[in-house]
Order: sequence, then C-alpha cells, then structure tokens
Amino acid sequence: MAGMPTANAAVDAVIATIIPVASDVARRYTQREFPAGTRTQRRNGTGSPMQTLPDSPIIRVESVQIGALTVDVSAGVGQAAGYWFDKTTLYLTDGSRFTQGFQNVEVTWAAGYEAEDTQDVPTGNAPAITPVEGGYAAVDLGVVAANTGTAFTRVTSAPAAGQYAFANGVYSFNTADANTPVTMTYDFVPPAVEQAVREMTILDLKQRTNLGQKSQNLNGQVLSLEHLTLPMGVKQMLDPFKKLTPV
Repeated sequence: MAGMPTANAAVDAVIATIIPVASDVARRYTQREFPAGTRTQRRNGTGSPMQTLPDSPIIRVESVQIGALTVDVSAGVGQAAGYWFDKTTLYLTDGSRFTQGFQNVEVTWAAGYEAEDTQDVPTGNAPAITPVEGGYAAVDLGVVAANTGTAFTRVTSAPAAGQYAFANGVYSFNTADANTPVTMTYDFVPPAVEQAVREMTILDLKQRTNLGQKSQNLNGQVLSLEHLTLPMGVKQMLDPFKKLTPV
C-alpha cells in the first residue's frame, strides 16, 4: 500500500490479506460502496416534490418512473416539468410530486466519486500517467484525445497507437501517442477513505507483529480488525462519507 513501507515479502503478504478486511470495515461503517456504481431502487412515493436518495453524491440520474409514468429530465427549477437533482436529492419541477404509494417510484442513478484528468502522454519507452484529480483512480471509465474527442481503445497490456491499458491506478500508452493530450475519466476513492483504510491496516499489522499474550489466548491466531474498535481518528475520516438516511 502506498505510503506504508514493508520489510520483506512475508509482511507484504500479510498486508495483502489485511487491506480487503480494512476496506470492508470502511464499507460497513459508511454503509456505502467505494468506488462509484449504478443502482436501481424502488421507493415509496411520499406526496413530496423531492426525495433524498440513499447513495450520494449523485453523479447522474438515468431514469425516474412514478407508477406507469416515465419522468423526463428538466433543465431545472422554473423549467418544463421533469426532474433534476443535486448531490443528494432528486426533485420534481413545475409543481409535480411523487404520488403517494407503496414502492411506486423507481429510480436508477449513479452515485460515488468520479473525476476527469487531462494530461499529455509523456515521452519515453513506456509512457504512463497516474491521474491526480480527486483521488486514487480505482475504476477506469474511458480515455479520449482531449483535442479531438476520439476515444482510445482499452487493452489488457502492450497498447498500440490509439490504445491504452489501465492497472493499479495507472494509465499506460504507446510511444506513438507521446505529447497527445488525453482526458482520462475514472471513479476514485476519496483520499480520506484511502487514508482511513491505510491507518486501519497499520493498526492491524501492529497487532499482528506484537501479539504477545493475545496470541497465546487466541491459540496462535492473529487479532483481526473485526474485533477492534475503530479509533476516533479513523471514524472522523469516514464520518463524512456515511450513507444518508432518506427522508
């Protein structure tokens, strides 16, 4: 893990087992998935012109249906009837309301953290770019040439001209595309969440490397994050990302 030096391959192997557990702790504490994703949910109509969606920040809304009525997107408040949204809430315009009913509203939306970063493909034998906008690039959403809008094709490795590869937060290109400005779009993990996972991993690693009496009590089993109370500092990092309670 970045920023966490290791002494040997054995420690690296232990860290590799801790990180997924720490990530799961962060997911369960915040009650949300990282990175972004699309979800469809049926909800109760409340008679209100707005609904707070449980997963945010909202990136885009793909569809809204109230009963048999499909609601189109609106340009915003005071515009033609339809829907619009901000980071947390879906709104109906022109006096419309989510008709009261049980599970009569269906919404499909994408929520999470998405960023774009435009950089020139560097020169050299193995040109690669690590995006810097937002946070760690976790899921690739595509690459286009910034000056033409032409899409690059993703491949698993050894990209040719007009192609790219993506792994571990790094975009790789062909030397033929050197100096071409490219826009990379990706879902990212917020830096505070990444740091919280890092600190939980370090905490668990310390428990494993300084087991003492606990190892005897546990018959040689290492202490897991499952049994630890999250430190206040970690909670403070994760609290801003806790899932909203819809109203």
